[in-house]
Amino acid sequence: MTERLNPSTTSYNQRSFPQRAFRWIIVALFKLLVHIDVEGMENFPQSGPLLLVSNHLDILDAPIALIFIPRRMTTFVKSKWKRPPFNWLMACMGDVIYANKADHRALEEGMKVLQSGHVLALAPEGTRSRTGGLGKGQAGVVLLALKAHAPILPAAAHGQEQAMRYWKRFRRVPIQIRVGQLIELPPGRANREQLEMYTQQIMIAIARLLPSAYRGVYAELAASS
Repeated sequence: MTERLNPSTTSYNQRSFPQRAFRWIIVALFKLLVHIDVEGMENFPQSGPLLLVSNHLDILDAPIALIFIPRRMTTFVKSKWKRPPFNWLMACMGDVIYANKADHRALEEGMKVLQSGHVLALAPEGTRSRTGGLGKGQAGVVLLALKAHAPILPAAAHGQEQAMRYWKRFRRVPIQIRVGQLIELPPGRANREQLEMYTQQIMIAIARLLPSAYRGVYAELAASS
């Protein structure tokens, strides 16, 4: 049965038993199938509210995050996955908030997670990249950070999108993960211009953690600013 997120009653201090068991299975399986190289984990806070933001390249992003993120996390998932067996898998990986486009209810649930002092992970692009490069970031991450007074931690991963090419040759997939520096936004309300500026700041931080071929629409800004 799916474990539905209830921010008022969910304990985020440790993973549930199904989540711990599933994580053990995923770790054991991925040791055979992938080679993950992680840089910057010293930047990952061990406690307190945190908005973890990253690029979104492949369906493998979720199990990869399950492996390298040391704390229990909540993430946004499109409502189309709210059906068996996908919802069962999502519940085993972590706590899930099902969301539609411009879903204010989902944003409120995400804010409650942060206000409870825990980790909320999301992709500011709002969807998986179809080109391999970063798309335009959405302002939702900034709104959440400002309202919940939560720091933002940029991260980036690449290589997982090549998984099938390696597995067909019976080779482990090399995956690179980089974790950046915490971003603390100025307190207070932000106007539209500031929202755009902060969103761009976050996306550039993610872009700089990626090789130039993956930077997409932020390639020039990441190289020059």
